[in-house]
Amino acid sequence: MKKYTINEWLNNEHDFISNCNFPDLYYLKELGKRVSYFLKSIPIPVLTTYDPLHYRIYFKVGNEKKGFEIDVDTSYYDFTTVVERWLIQFYPQYEVDVEKVVEYSAQDILQLREEALKKNEKFDTHDYLDKEKVITTKECGIIERILLKSDEFIFNLNGNKFVRLSGAKGNLLPLSQFLKEIRSLPFITIKDYLTEQEIDFKDDDNLYVKLKNSATPEKYVEIRKVINNLIKSFVEQNSKEVIPINEVKKDIKIAYEGRRMFNFFKINYSDLKDYELEQLGNNEYRWSNFLLFFDEESVKSDCLTFYRSMKGE
Repeated sequence: MKKYTINEWLNNEHDFISNCNFPDLYYLKELGKRVSYFLKSIPIPVLTTYDPLHYRIYFKVGNEKKGFEIDVDTSYYDFTTVVERWLIQFYPQYEVDVEKVVEYSAQDILQLREEALKKNEKFDTHDYLDKEKVITTKECGIIERILLKSDEFIFNLNGNKFVRLSGAKGNLLPLSQFLKEIRSLPFITIKDYLTEQEIDFKDDDNLYVKLKNSATPEKYVEIRKVINNLIKSFVEQNSKEVIPINEVKKDIKIAYEGRRMFNFFKINYSDLKDYELEQLGNNEYRWSNFLLFFDEESVKSDCLTFYRSMKGE
């Protein structure tokens, strides 16, 4: 079989399919299209290769690589869902502690009152009605999707999504350059530390592993905090919010046959476990925004058995 360069098989499907030994050529061709589209929408460069011996697609980010089996009983959507669960760890993201000034809640005041009573101290509720306090909370931000043509990206901030435009006032910055710079921040920081400590490293080293093996646990945590703050600052200083995204999940009809429906349950349970599986009709169910239609009693029985076992019922 002809050898293909990295990612060529995704963008040259006709030539690739005609020389391929995969049992279901239509499935592979359509999967290649979906994977190609998916990779163009995420904020990191990913190299892919096809393994014709084991029927796998390998995804490579930097020095990290993982293969995913091609299974015709897995929908295209579910395949990319599984792949993204691995890739998302490499997306530009941060988690930092931030201080916020908030008013005392009714529960806070009640707790303070109870503590004062225990100590036989005077307590006046009115003293706290206009008072504020400083609390520390987690702020988590991650770039989830990119829109290269418009230099925009979808930014998830503590579960709320926003469209942001790369570049700030007086600073035109194409999204491609924005992404290149933000992805380099962790590596520049780690390289600076290793150089300062006179620790040898190569360009193809896994720098996170190198850092973890050479720094004390305290120093490792400190550097990770520095990286997180750098990424947060870069997003804030080099992009601007365009519009918040008010996500209204549209209903998605799922009418997979046989094993493909069962795999839908297995793959998506972790994302949907907080939603109840509601029966709408004899063979129709709702799971979050998914409308599920079963064509066979045996398939429905297997899926419901799996769902109940995962729920501990």
